[in-house]
Amino acid sequence: MPNAPAPPGTAPAALERRGTLAFLTAFMATSHVDRHIVAVALPAIGAEMALNDLQLGVLSGIAFSVVFALAVVPLSLLSAFLDRRHVMAMAVFAWSAMTVLSGFAAGFAQLLLARIGIGIAEAAGIPASHTVVGEAATDRGRTRAFAVFTAGGNLGLAVALVGGGILTQQYGWRTAMIVAGLPGLALVALTYACIPRAAPDAGRAEAWLPMLRVAAGTISGTRVKRRIFVACALTSVINFGMVAWLPSFLVRVHDMPVQQVGLFVACTVGIGGAAGTVAVGYGAARLARRDGAWLVWLPALLMALGKPLLVAAFLVEDTRLSLALLVLPTVVGGAHLATTLSMLHTRLGERNRGAVSSFLLMAVNLTGYTLGPLVVGAVAWGLAARGMGDERLGYALIALQALSLPGLVAYYYAGRAARPASA
Repeated sequence: MPNAPAPPGTAPAALERRGTLAFLTAFMATSHVDRHIVAVALPAIGAEMALNDLQLGVLSGIAFSVVFALAVVPLSLLSAFLDRRHVMAMAVFAWSAMTVLSGFAAGFAQLLLARIGIGIAEAAGIPASHTVVGEAATDRGRTRAFAVFTAGGNLGLAVALVGGGILTQQYGWRTAMIVAGLPGLALVALTYACIPRAAPDAGRAEAWLPMLRVAAGTISGTRVKRRIFVACALTSVINFGMVAWLPSFLVRVHDMPVQQVGLFVACTVGIGGAAGTVAVGYGAARLARRDGAWLVWLPALLMALGKPLLVAAFLVEDTRLSLALLVLPTVVGGAHLATTLSMLHTRLGERNRGAVSSFLLMAVNLTGYTLGPLVVGAVAWGLAARGMGDERLGYALIALQALSLPGLVAYYYAGRAARPASA
Protein backbone atom coordinates (compact mmCIF):
# COMPACT_ATOMS: atom_id res chain seq x y z
CA MET A 1 0.00 0.00 0.00
CA PRO A 2 1.19 3.56 -0.56
CA ASN A 3 2.62 5.24 2.48
CA ALA A 4 0.79 8.16 4.03
CA PRO A 5 2.61 11.31 5.06
CA ALA A 6 3.86 11.09 8.60
CA PRO A 7 1.58 13.17 10.84
CA PRO A 8 3.10 15.38 13.54
CA GLY A 9 4.39 13.51 16.56
CA THR A 10 4.97 10.19 14.87
CA ALA A 11 8.26 8.30 14.66
CA PRO A 12 11.00 8.95 13.95
CA ALA A 13 10.21 12.39 15.43
CA ALA A 14 8.80 10.75 18.56
CA LEU A 15 11.90 8.59 18.84
CA GLU A 16 14.17 11.59 18.44
CA ARG A 17 12.50 13.51 21.29
CA ARG A 18 13.81 11.00 23.79
CA GLY A 19 17.08 10.49 21.97
CA THR A 20 15.83 6.96 21.33
CA LEU A 21 16.87 6.80 17.70
CA ALA A 22 20.36 8.12 18.46
CA PHE A 23 20.69 5.56 21.25
CA LEU A 24 19.49 2.72 19.01
CA THR A 25 22.00 3.70 16.33
CA ALA A 26 24.79 3.62 18.93
CA PHE A 27 23.41 0.31 20.22
CA MET A 28 23.63 -1.16 16.73
CA ALA A 29 27.09 0.33 16.16
CA THR A 30 28.58 -1.20 19.33
CA SER A 31 27.20 -4.62 18.40
CA HIS A 32 29.00 -4.46 15.05
CA VAL A 33 32.22 -3.18 16.58
CA ASP A 34 32.26 -6.16 18.94
CA ARG A 35 31.21 -8.50 16.13
CA HIS A 36 33.90 -7.42 13.62
CA ILE A 37 36.85 -6.46 15.82
CA VAL A 38 38.04 -10.06 15.85
CA ALA A 39 38.54 -9.98 12.05
CA VAL A 40 41.01 -7.12 12.40
CA ALA A 41 42.83 -8.78 15.29
CA LEU A 42 42.83 -12.27 13.75
CA PRO A 43 46.41 -12.29 12.36
CA ALA A 44 47.83 -11.12 15.69
CA ILE A 45 45.73 -13.62 17.63
CA GLY A 46 46.85 -16.47 15.39
CA ALA A 47 50.51 -15.50 15.71
CA GLU A 48 50.45 -15.23 19.50
CA MET A 49 48.42 -18.38 20.17
CA ALA A 50 49.80 -20.45 17.27
CA LEU A 51 46.31 -21.15 15.92
CA ASN A 52 45.74 -22.88 12.60
CA ASP A 53 43.51 -21.55 9.79
CA LEU A 54 40.60 -23.76 10.83
CA GLN A 55 40.61 -22.35 14.36
CA LEU A 56 40.87 -18.80 13.03
CA GLY A 57 37.97 -19.47 10.66
CA VAL A 58 35.82 -20.73 13.53
CA LEU A 59 36.57 -17.62 15.61
CA SER A 60 35.86 -15.20 12.76
CA GLY A 61 32.68 -16.84 11.47
CA ILE A 62 30.92 -19.92 12.76
CA ALA A 63 31.43 -19.20 16.47
CA PHE A 64 29.25 -16.11 16.08
CA SER A 65 26.99 -16.64 13.07
CA VAL A 66 25.71 -20.16 13.76
CA VAL A 67 25.15 -19.50 17.46
CA PHE A 68 23.37 -16.24 16.65
CA ALA A 69 21.18 -17.91 14.01
CA LEU A 70 20.17 -20.77 16.32
CA ALA A 71 19.49 -18.54 19.33
CA VAL A 72 17.83 -15.51 17.77
CA VAL A 73 14.32 -16.97 17.32
CA PRO A 74 13.77 -18.28 20.88
CA LEU A 75 15.55 -15.31 22.50
CA SER A 76 13.48 -12.82 20.50
CA LEU A 77 10.55 -13.73 22.78
CA LEU A 78 12.27 -12.25 25.83
CA SER A 79 11.11 -8.74 24.93
CA ALA A 80 7.51 -9.99 24.89
CA PHE A 81 7.63 -11.46 28.38
CA LEU A 82 10.11 -9.04 30.00
CA ASP A 83 10.54 -5.29 29.99
CA ARG A 84 12.48 -4.78 26.76
CA ARG A 85 14.72 -2.26 28.52
CA HIS A 86 15.96 -5.07 30.77
CA VAL A 87 16.57 -7.29 27.75
CA MET A 88 18.51 -4.63 25.84
CA ALA A 89 20.52 -3.53 28.88
CA MET A 90 21.50 -7.11 29.72
CA ALA A 91 22.34 -7.83 26.08
CA VAL A 92 24.61 -4.82 25.50
CA PHE A 93 26.30 -5.45 28.85
CA ALA A 94 26.88 -9.12 27.97
CA TRP A 95 28.32 -8.65 24.47
CA SER A 96 30.50 -5.75 25.61
CA ALA A 97 31.76 -7.65 28.66
CA MET A 98 32.53 -10.68 26.50
CA THR A 99 34.56 -8.49 24.15
CA VAL A 100 36.52 -7.04 27.07
CA LEU A 101 37.10 -10.54 28.48
CA SER A 102 38.41 -11.62 25.08
CA GLY A 103 41.36 -9.35 25.72
CA PHE A 104 42.28 -11.51 28.73
CA ALA A 105 41.79 -14.90 27.03
CA ALA A 106 44.55 -17.40 27.71
CA GLY A 107 43.84 -19.63 24.72
CA PHE A 108 41.56 -20.70 21.88
CA ALA A 109 38.88 -22.25 24.12
CA GLN A 110 38.36 -19.05 26.10
CA LEU A 111 38.20 -16.93 22.96
CA LEU A 112 35.70 -19.37 21.47
CA LEU A 113 33.45 -19.14 24.55
CA ALA A 114 33.61 -15.35 24.42
CA ARG A 115 32.58 -15.30 20.75
CA ILE A 116 29.71 -17.67 21.51
CA GLY A 117 28.63 -15.37 24.34
CA ILE A 118 28.62 -12.38 21.98
CA GLY A 119 26.43 -14.30 19.54
CA ILE A 120 23.91 -15.24 22.25
CA ALA A 121 23.79 -11.69 23.66
CA GLU A 122 23.18 -10.15 20.25
CA ALA A 123 20.51 -12.77 19.52
CA ALA A 124 18.57 -11.40 22.50
CA GLY A 125 19.30 -7.69 22.07
CA ILE A 126 18.90 -7.04 18.34
CA PRO A 127 15.28 -8.30 18.00
CA ALA A 128 14.36 -6.31 21.13
CA SER A 129 15.75 -3.16 19.49
CA HIS A 130 13.72 -3.92 16.36
CA THR A 131 10.52 -3.83 18.42
CA VAL A 132 11.30 -0.24 19.40
CA VAL A 133 12.21 0.90 15.88
CA GLY A 134 9.18 -0.87 14.42
CA GLU A 135 6.77 1.16 16.52
CA ALA A 136 6.83 4.08 14.09
CA ALA A 137 3.25 5.14 13.50
CA THR A 138 3.48 5.22 9.68
CA ASP A 139 5.26 3.24 7.02
CA ARG A 140 7.23 6.34 6.07
CA GLY A 141 8.37 7.01 9.63
CA ARG A 142 9.25 3.37 10.18
CA THR A 143 11.36 3.20 7.02
CA ARG A 144 13.32 6.31 7.96
CA ALA A 145 13.85 5.04 11.50
CA PHE A 146 15.09 1.64 10.29
CA ALA A 147 17.40 3.39 7.79
CA VAL A 148 19.10 5.39 10.55
CA PHE A 149 19.17 2.38 12.87
CA THR A 150 20.74 -0.04 10.37
CA ALA A 151 23.29 2.62 9.37
CA GLY A 152 24.70 2.13 12.86
CA GLY A 153 25.91 -1.30 11.75
CA ASN A 154 27.90 0.25 8.91
CA LEU A 155 29.43 2.79 11.28
CA GLY A 156 30.35 0.02 13.71
CA LEU A 157 32.10 -1.86 10.92
CA ALA A 158 34.10 1.27 10.02
CA VAL A 159 35.13 1.81 13.65
CA ALA A 160 36.18 -1.85 13.98
CA LEU A 161 38.28 -1.77 10.81
CA VAL A 162 40.00 1.57 11.34
CA GLY A 163 40.08 1.95 15.11
CA GLY A 164 40.66 -1.74 15.71
CA GLY A 165 43.45 -1.81 13.16
CA ILE A 166 45.23 1.16 14.70
CA LEU A 167 44.91 -0.18 18.25
CA THR A 168 46.07 -3.65 17.23
CA GLN A 169 49.08 -2.29 15.40
CA GLN A 170 50.09 0.19 18.10
CA TYR A 171 49.12 -1.56 21.34
CA GLY A 172 48.28 -5.18 20.47
CA TRP A 173 45.10 -7.13 19.90
CA ARG A 174 44.31 -7.52 23.61
CA THR A 175 44.13 -3.76 24.12
CA ALA A 176 42.00 -3.45 20.97
CA MET A 177 39.50 -5.96 22.38
CA ILE A 178 39.29 -4.24 25.75
CA VAL A 179 38.82 -0.77 24.25
CA ALA A 180 36.21 -2.09 21.77
CA GLY A 181 34.05 -3.39 24.60
CA LEU A 182 34.03 -0.26 26.75
CA PRO A 183 31.55 1.92 24.76
CA GLY A 184 28.87 -0.76 25.02
CA LEU A 185 29.25 -0.92 28.78
CA ALA A 186 28.59 2.82 28.90
CA LEU A 187 25.26 2.30 27.09
CA VAL A 188 23.75 0.08 29.80
CA ALA A 189 22.49 2.93 32.00
CA LEU A 190 21.36 4.97 28.98
CA THR A 191 19.03 2.14 27.97
CA TYR A 192 16.61 3.07 30.75
CA ALA A 193 16.78 6.77 29.94
CA CYS A 194 16.29 6.47 26.17
CA ILE A 195 14.07 3.42 25.60
CA PRO A 196 10.32 3.78 26.32
CA ARG A 197 8.97 1.22 28.73
CA ALA A 198 6.53 -1.33 27.33
CA ALA A 199 4.30 -3.51 29.46
CA PRO A 200 5.53 -7.13 29.20
CA ASP A 201 3.26 -10.15 29.15
CA ALA A 202 4.74 -11.73 32.26
CA GLY A 203 2.83 -14.82 33.27
CA ARG A 204 2.07 -15.77 29.66
CA ALA A 205 5.31 -17.54 28.94
CA GLU A 206 3.29 -20.62 28.00
CA ALA A 207 2.25 -18.71 24.85
CA TRP A 208 5.74 -18.67 23.34
CA LEU A 209 5.06 -21.40 20.78
CA PRO A 210 1.83 -19.80 19.49
CA MET A 211 3.70 -16.50 19.18
CA LEU A 212 6.33 -18.09 16.96
CA ARG A 213 3.59 -19.72 14.88
CA VAL A 214 1.85 -16.38 14.42
CA ALA A 215 5.14 -14.70 13.43
CA ALA A 216 5.98 -17.44 10.92
CA GLY A 217 2.43 -17.34 9.58
CA THR A 218 2.60 -13.58 9.19
CA ILE A 219 5.61 -13.94 6.91
CA SER A 220 4.50 -17.00 4.94
CA GLY A 221 0.83 -16.04 4.71
CA THR A 222 1.28 -12.50 3.36
CA ARG A 223 2.38 -12.26 -0.24
CA VAL A 224 4.46 -9.10 0.03
CA LYS A 225 6.14 -10.19 3.29
CA ARG A 226 6.88 -13.67 1.93
CA ARG A 227 8.50 -12.30 -1.22
CA ILE A 228 10.56 -9.64 0.52
CA PHE A 229 11.73 -12.18 3.11
CA VAL A 230 13.01 -14.49 0.35
CA ALA A 231 14.56 -11.57 -1.54
CA CYS A 232 16.50 -10.36 1.50
CA ALA A 233 17.76 -13.86 2.34
CA LEU A 234 18.98 -14.39 -1.23
CA THR A 235 20.62 -10.96 -1.40
CA SER A 236 22.50 -11.59 1.84
CA VAL A 237 24.47 -14.34 0.10
CA ILE A 238 25.98 -11.79 -2.27
CA ASN A 239 26.58 -9.17 0.43
CA PHE A 240 28.36 -11.46 2.88
CA GLY A 241 30.35 -13.09 0.11
CA MET A 242 31.53 -9.65 -1.00
CA VAL A 243 32.48 -8.51 2.51
CA ALA A 244 34.37 -11.74 3.16
CA TRP A 245 36.40 -11.82 -0.07
CA LEU A 246 36.72 -8.24 -1.34
CA PRO A 247 39.73 -7.45 0.90
CA SER A 248 41.51 -10.60 -0.30
CA PHE A 249 40.80 -9.65 -3.92
CA LEU A 250 42.36 -6.21 -3.47
CA VAL A 251 45.41 -7.63 -1.69
CA ARG A 252 46.03 -10.57 -4.04
CA VAL A 253 45.10 -9.08 -7.41
CA HIS A 254 46.04 -5.42 -6.96
CA ASP A 255 48.85 -5.85 -4.41
CA MET A 256 47.32 -3.28 -2.07
CA PRO A 257 48.69 -3.10 1.50
CA VAL A 258 46.33 -4.52 4.11
CA GLN A 259 46.07 -1.16 5.88
CA GLN A 260 44.93 0.58 2.69
CA VAL A 261 42.39 -2.15 2.03
CA GLY A 262 40.98 -1.79 5.53
CA LEU A 263 40.69 1.97 5.10
CA PHE A 264 38.95 1.59 1.71
CA VAL A 265 36.41 -0.92 3.04
CA ALA A 266 35.81 1.23 6.13
CA CYS A 267 35.17 4.32 4.01
CA THR A 268 32.94 2.64 1.40
CA VAL A 269 31.08 -0.18 3.15
CA GLY A 270 31.26 1.52 6.56
CA ILE A 271 30.88 5.30 6.33
CA GLY A 272 29.64 5.33 2.74
CA GLY A 273 27.27 2.45 3.42
CA ALA A 274 25.80 4.30 6.41
CA ALA A 275 25.18 7.42 4.30
CA GLY A 276 23.81 5.32 1.44
CA THR A 277 21.43 3.42 3.71
CA VAL A 278 20.00 6.63 5.17
CA ALA A 279 19.72 8.36 1.78
CA VAL A 280 18.08 5.38 0.08
CA GLY A 281 15.76 4.80 3.05
CA TYR A 282 14.57 8.40 3.07
CA GLY A 283 14.27 8.44 -0.72
CA ALA A 284 12.31 5.19 -0.79
CA ALA A 285 9.97 6.45 1.94
CA ARG A 286 9.32 9.62 -0.07
CA LEU A 287 8.67 7.80 -3.36
CA ALA A 288 6.46 5.26 -1.59
CA ARG A 289 4.02 8.03 -0.64
CA ARG A 290 2.72 7.78 -4.22
CA ASP A 291 3.50 4.12 -4.93
CA GLY A 292 4.32 1.64 -2.15
CA ALA A 293 6.30 -0.51 -4.57
CA TRP A 294 9.20 1.95 -4.49
CA LEU A 295 9.87 1.05 -0.89
CA VAL A 296 11.62 -2.05 -2.24
CA TRP A 297 12.12 -1.10 -5.87
CA LEU A 298 14.50 1.81 -5.20
CA PRO A 299 17.17 -0.17 -3.28
CA ALA A 300 16.75 -3.11 -5.68
CA LEU A 301 17.16 -0.82 -8.70
CA LEU A 302 20.34 0.69 -7.26
CA MET A 303 21.72 -2.79 -6.59
CA ALA A 304 20.94 -3.80 -10.18
CA LEU A 305 22.65 -0.69 -11.56
CA GLY A 306 25.72 -1.53 -9.51
CA LYS A 307 26.18 -5.03 -10.93
CA PRO A 308 27.86 -3.98 -14.22
CA LEU A 309 30.18 -1.73 -12.21
CA LEU A 310 31.14 -4.67 -9.98
CA VAL A 311 31.84 -6.93 -12.95
CA ALA A 312 34.04 -4.25 -14.52
CA ALA A 313 35.82 -3.65 -11.19
CA PHE A 314 36.81 -7.31 -11.00
CA LEU A 315 38.12 -7.35 -14.57
CA VAL A 316 40.11 -4.12 -14.99
CA GLU A 317 43.82 -4.14 -14.26
CA ASP A 318 44.14 -0.52 -13.13
CA THR A 319 43.83 -0.38 -9.33
CA ARG A 320 42.45 3.15 -9.11
CA LEU A 321 39.80 2.42 -11.72
CA SER A 322 38.84 -0.78 -9.93
CA LEU A 323 38.43 1.08 -6.63
CA ALA A 324 36.38 3.83 -8.31
CA LEU A 325 34.05 1.25 -9.86
CA LEU A 326 33.54 -0.40 -6.48
CA VAL A 327 32.35 2.76 -4.69
CA LEU A 328 28.68 2.98 -5.75
CA PRO A 329 27.88 -0.76 -5.42
CA THR A 330 29.43 -0.98 -1.95
CA VAL A 331 27.73 2.22 -0.76
CA VAL A 332 24.19 1.12 -1.71
CA GLY A 333 24.62 -2.64 -1.45
CA GLY A 334 23.11 -2.96 2.04
CA ALA A 335 20.39 -0.30 1.79
CA HIS A 336 17.69 -2.88 1.13
CA LEU A 337 17.75 -4.18 4.72
CA ALA A 338 16.08 -1.09 6.22
CA THR A 339 13.19 -1.10 3.74
CA THR A 340 12.82 -4.87 4.10
CA LEU A 341 12.50 -4.58 7.88
CA SER A 342 10.06 -1.70 7.55
CA MET A 343 7.79 -3.67 5.25
CA LEU A 344 7.97 -6.77 7.45
CA HIS A 345 6.88 -4.67 10.46
CA THR A 346 3.85 -3.18 8.68
CA ARG A 347 0.63 -3.90 10.61
CA LEU A 348 2.40 -5.99 13.24
CA GLY A 349 1.38 -6.08 16.88
CA GLU A 350 4.10 -5.15 19.34
CA ARG A 351 4.43 -8.70 20.70
CA ASN A 352 5.17 -10.08 17.21
CA ARG A 353 7.77 -7.55 16.06
CA GLY A 354 10.81 -9.18 17.65
CA ALA A 355 9.82 -12.68 16.52
CA VAL A 356 9.24 -11.61 12.90
CA SER A 357 12.62 -9.85 12.82
CA SER A 358 14.28 -12.89 14.36
CA PHE A 359 13.17 -15.16 11.51
CA LEU A 360 14.74 -12.76 9.01
CA LEU A 361 17.93 -12.46 11.04
CA MET A 362 18.17 -16.24 11.28
CA ALA A 363 17.72 -16.65 7.51
CA VAL A 364 20.22 -13.90 6.68
CA ASN A 365 22.87 -15.35 8.97
CA LEU A 366 22.43 -18.96 7.86
CA THR A 367 22.31 -18.18 4.14
CA GLY A 368 24.59 -15.14 3.98
CA TYR A 369 27.35 -16.03 6.40
CA THR A 370 27.36 -19.65 5.29
CA LEU A 371 26.77 -19.67 1.53
CA GLY A 372 28.24 -16.31 0.46
CA PRO A 373 31.89 -16.89 1.42
CA LEU A 374 31.54 -20.60 0.55
CA VAL A 375 30.38 -19.93 -3.03
CA VAL A 376 33.30 -17.59 -3.76
CA GLY A 377 35.79 -19.95 -2.16
CA ALA A 378 34.44 -22.97 -4.04
CA VAL A 379 34.52 -21.22 -7.44
CA ALA A 380 38.04 -19.90 -6.80
CA TRP A 381 39.17 -23.37 -5.74
CA GLY A 382 37.72 -24.88 -8.91
CA LEU A 383 39.44 -22.27 -11.09
CA ALA A 384 42.74 -22.90 -9.30
CA ALA A 385 42.44 -26.57 -10.26
CA ARG A 386 42.30 -25.39 -13.88
CA GLY A 387 45.59 -23.55 -13.47
CA MET A 388 44.38 -19.98 -12.98
CA GLY A 389 46.37 -17.59 -10.77
CA ASP A 390 45.22 -14.93 -8.33
CA GLU A 391 42.93 -13.41 -10.95
CA ARG A 392 40.60 -16.35 -10.30
CA LEU A 393 39.27 -14.51 -7.24
CA GLY A 394 37.88 -11.76 -9.47
CA TYR A 395 36.09 -14.33 -11.63
CA ALA A 396 34.73 -16.04 -8.50
CA LEU A 397 33.30 -12.71 -7.30
CA ILE A 398 31.76 -12.17 -10.74
CA ALA A 399 30.12 -15.61 -10.48
CA LEU A 400 28.72 -14.53 -7.11
CA GLN A 401 27.02 -11.52 -8.75
CA ALA A 402 25.15 -13.86 -11.09
CA LEU A 403 23.40 -15.29 -8.05
CA SER A 404 21.85 -11.88 -7.35
CA LEU A 405 19.30 -12.29 -10.14
CA PRO A 406 16.81 -14.39 -8.09
CA GLY A 407 16.94 -11.88 -5.25
CA LEU A 408 16.35 -8.92 -7.56
CA VAL A 409 13.44 -10.72 -9.22
CA ALA A 410 11.93 -11.47 -5.80
CA TYR A 411 12.25 -7.79 -4.84
CA TYR A 412 10.50 -6.79 -8.08
CA TYR A 413 7.53 -9.05 -7.35
CA ALA A 414 7.49 -7.95 -3.70
CA GLY A 415 7.10 -4.38 -4.96
CA ARG A 416 4.26 -5.40 -7.23
CA ALA A 417 2.52 -7.05 -4.27
CA ALA A 418 2.89 -3.82 -2.27
CA ARG A 419 0.94 -1.79 -4.82
CA PRO A 420 -2.68 -0.82 -3.97
CA ALA A 421 -4.20 -3.18 -6.54
CA SER A 422 -2.36 -6.10 -4.94
CA ALA A 423 -3.15 -5.24 -1.32
